[in-house]
Amino acid sequence: MNDTSPSSTSVVDRSPAKNLPAWAQSLIELYESNAASQFLLYGNVGDAVLLRSAAGQRMGTLSDYLLGSLLTRFDVVLSYDLGNGIRVEKGAEIFSKWPGFQESQKDWKSPRAAVETLTRYFRYCANLVRLNQPTIQVGCIIKNADLLVPPTPGGLDYNLNALASLIRDWANDALLTTHALATFLLTENLNDLHPLIVNNPRAARIKIDLPDVPQLIDALQQMCSDYSTAMSDLSKDLPEVAGQLAGTTLSALESVVKTKQHKKEPLVSDDLAKLKK
Repeated sequence: MNDTSPSSTSVVDRSPAKNLPAWAQSLIELYESNAASQFLLYGNVGDAVLLRSAAGQRMGTLSDYLLGSLLTRFDVVLSYDLGNGIRVEKGAEIFSKWPGFQESQKDWKSPRAAVETLTRYFRYCANLVRLNQPTIQVGCIIKNADLLVPPTPGGLDYNLNALASLIRDWANDALLTTHALATFLLTENLNDLHPLIVNNPRAARIKIDLPDVPQLIDALQQMCSDYSTAMSDLSKDLPEVAGQLAGTTLSALESVVKTKQHKKEPLVSDDLAKLKK
């Protein structure tokens, strides 16, 4: 693939079976239209998400959802968080062919060094295309981004400001914005991110809302399959149950259902009332 325009790369299979939420549809349209390649995902980012694949359905994280539903056609997907450093989520063989791969491994953990490593790799992939080499489509997920680039009172932390500037360049640098690169920064609150990133007009803000009734119904259907004892009394009227649970996170719901399943007890209406509180 020699066309380096991001819009030439569909992020996701648009099959109706995917049943994508509104925020994901919005993200896809922004990326494929070249309107944005960096996405600030905020709100209910720590909640469980129902994952669909050829192997079936299961509950997972937002990062799992990005990897399994939105970045399926990307060649390399990397992630970073303060605890684990850089991780290769997909495309390890391709990533290992980067000439700087071996040397870079010493810089996978420390925030400044890790962001510089990611930046070098992004630019390497973009420069390959200028040399008429095949395009390497790259995705990058920054988990708990507010811990990596928090706001700085007074703006006097030069190291932190440099870090935020590098991440902002992923969305601003012409070399990178014309390449098939998509970056995702996950945080609960936008106010907890550095202003250089939050106020960047080239970064799209995407809010992840609490699950709506259709999403709750989908999750409850899966739980009926996975936890038949706990769901035995509620399985016949899932729309009503989902309506009662509106405003509840899937993580909280799954936790209660798993506990009931372990106790071999059915979930009852009183449990739903307590969960909603």
